[in-house]
Amino acid sequence: MPTDQTEHPEPVDESDATGLPDDFEWQLLFDSAPELDAELIRAGLLAHGLKADPILFSVVTHEDDGDSHLSIDFDGHFLVLIRSPQPFPAQAMTMALDSANLPAADKSAMRKHKHHMVLEYRSGWDDPTERMIAMLRVAAAFTRHKLLGVLDLPAWNALAAARLPTYLKAQALAEMRRLPPLGVLAGFVKLFKTEDRKEVCFCTKGLHRWCVNDFAMNGKLKDAEEAYRLFEDLFAHSLTLQYLIAPGHTAEVGKCILRFSEVSDYPEMFATPFGTLLLEKIKRAAMH
Repeated sequence: MPTDQTEHPEPVDESDATGLPDDFEWQLLFDSAPELDAELIRAGLLAHGLKADPILFSVVTHEDDGDSHLSIDFDGHFLVLIRSPQPFPAQAMTMALDSANLPAADKSAMRKHKHHMVLEYRSGWDDPTERMIAMLRVAAAFTRHKLLGVLDLPAWNALAAARLPTYLKAQALAEMRRLPPLGVLAGFVKLFKTEDRKEVCFCTKGLHRWCVNDFAMNGKLKDAEEAYRLFEDLFAHSLTLQYLIAPGHTAEVGKCILRFSEVSDYPEMFATPFGTLLLEKIKRAAMH
């Protein structure tokens, strides 16, 4: 693993009182107008394994814009649902839907949604994984009520509604708490660099929620599994050892020797509170 380590700096000015980024927010897309019905949501939460009760609710409707807000308080989590009478803007969802590993039919259905709600994690736990699990629970409560899917814009990711309950099964939760999965709680993105789609930049999105680096690696499409494994290993070690990797550092991950550098192509696409580092394979002699 990395031969040089740095202490965690303070996050950029986008954090809540816990020091975590404040972008624990999803867009919930619906085929028809969703109901902000406390008992419906309570039943959905309990149906998908939530043991905590009471679940407290409070609903406020803003007559000027038609938005309704419902706060949900359970198991030490405080979340807010904001229902809008409008669909989510098509252009704003493009990156998340294009990057998500979803069947074309699911993406098409989500693009055609008619209503949306914003789900925000406001306060409670300082464990990012537990926050995301709480958000999964609330989203899954709508799976029988015309929910099409979830957009996670900071992670360039989307989740199909039908898959949400599977993430809340006991074994899936245990694995999630061991290591938050790329493609579910964070994004695993393939950016094609050439028109023939042979050259790819793989990258993670959303790891900043755990106050660690995001990662990128250039390669070919056949390298996707290796890129995923390297990103997963680096994420796991960053969480375990609580350090940030910096440009110029080197690491040994499995049989690979890696050097980290800043992303030079389209750096604005890779800007995150803790930075995105480009992985380059090198020979052992070049480690120092």
